[in-house]
Amino acid sequence: MKRLLVIYFLLLNFSALALDINKNDFFIEQRGHFKYPAFDTDLVEQDFYRKLNHNKRITTHLGKIKFYIINGNLEKAKMMLLQDQTPDKYAQIIKFRYLSIIYFIQGNYERSLEYLSKKEMKTLSYTKNLCLLRSLNLLILDKASDASKQWGRCIDATLDQSSTDHIWMSTLVNLKLRKNKDATKIPFKSINIENEKGAYLKLFLKLSLYLGQQNKILKRLKFLNEDVYTDPEIRELVGMLYYREGELVKSYHFIEDLKSPNSQNIKGNIFLAQKKYELAYAQFKLALKRKINSQNSLERMIPLAWILQQWDDGIDYLEQLDTKEKDKFTKLTIKAALKTQKKDFTGATKDLNKIIYGSRNAQSSEVNQLMTYNSLMLKNKDTAETFADLSCKNNDGINCWLQFHLQSWENFTMTIHRDEKVHQEKVDIINEYTQNFESSPLEEEIFVSQRDIEELDNNLIQLVNEEK
Repeated sequence: MKRLLVIYFLLLNFSALALDINKNDFFIEQRGHFKYPAFDTDLVEQDFYRKLNHNKRITTHLGKIKFYIINGNLEKAKMMLLQDQTPDKYAQIIKFRYLSIIYFIQGNYERSLEYLSKKEMKTLSYTKNLCLLRSLNLLILDKASDASKQWGRCIDATLDQSSTDHIWMSTLVNLKLRKNKDATKIPFKSINIENEKGAYLKLFLKLSLYLGQQNKILKRLKFLNEDVYTDPEIRELVGMLYYREGELVKSYHFIEDLKSPNSQNIKGNIFLAQKKYELAYAQFKLALKRKINSQNSLERMIPLAWILQQWDDGIDYLEQLDTKEKDKFTKLTIKAALKTQKKDFTGATKDLNKIIYGSRNAQSSEVNQLMTYNSLMLKNKDTAETFADLSCKNNDGINCWLQFHLQSWENFTMTIHRDEKVHQEKVDIINEYTQNFESSPLEEEIFVSQRDIEELDNNLIQLVNEEK
């Protein structure tokens, strides 16, 4: 029996290697035309394989969910978890843990902490897997006292699992709890970076980036053994350090042949700083190809799509961008602007109406301007006049001018769509009065000589004096 339990434990933990057994093979043994009931050992074996297959299905299902989380398809993973109704307690604990991770990644820390606080998660044996995430949630939610207590218990329970003695997490906790302006320099006071290797070296490189202490590391890089630069991750981190310091050439030399998403993003940023927009756009596309949910890539590709007039791509990338609930109207405004540029005036107007109704007519001036333009293009004079008036009241001179013409011209929205000229002979007044022209001096035509006038004046003076 003990041997059977050992086999069961091994098969349970390596269920992916188990064969799919047909449970009906163990109910009844058939010989010829007679059927005999199964023996007790057969029933035990049948129950064993039934449980084994059940655990295999759960493990496969959870494995798919984990795959989606790792690859950034969080909504798909969340949907699968919320639809799962498995009563198994072990599966429920993993389900709640995965949901807490998803909500943490999405920035919903209250919801993440809620799943970590469920009664199923309070079992002591699961503390190692949960306490770190619980501590992070408490820190972010400004529950400093609870975070300090939680981390104190967590560090004792998980210290043997950390290859870097929890230096990173301890630094975060110290930064949160200590009101020390020099707290960012503390991790680098007692280390010589040239003496660090492997995980510790990478840790301090990342910490210097996170804390903005690149100068603490860069000035010691020349003392590092050249063997460390065979590690692509270290080269990527060094390239990022140089990029942060504005040394773009050195940064590019370190990451030039790397293919990771971060290195592609850095190369894209370098091209962007040089205003090489096409090259930058291509690099961010490569980064997005290697990491489909790269928010850094998406945030840079949307304005580049605008600059390069890639309107459809811009809308597609905007849809992929994760934004907070408070920014949903800003996202819709950008989407409407992109649709306006691609001349999808109907689609743009639908998005703008969502903003107007959702914000209860408290929309931004940009929304009013877009609404005015799209209404003109759709020949909707009343709507154009309404939003031109709103924009004019927000000190928009162009819309004040437009409002005047909407009220002055008959069928103005129809007139602006006419292909023929409104005036047959159009005079370009601006060019006429601003172009250079040659000035010629005026010629004076003399009718009476000035000298004759002076002589007559003198004679008149003499005559007056003689009369006296």
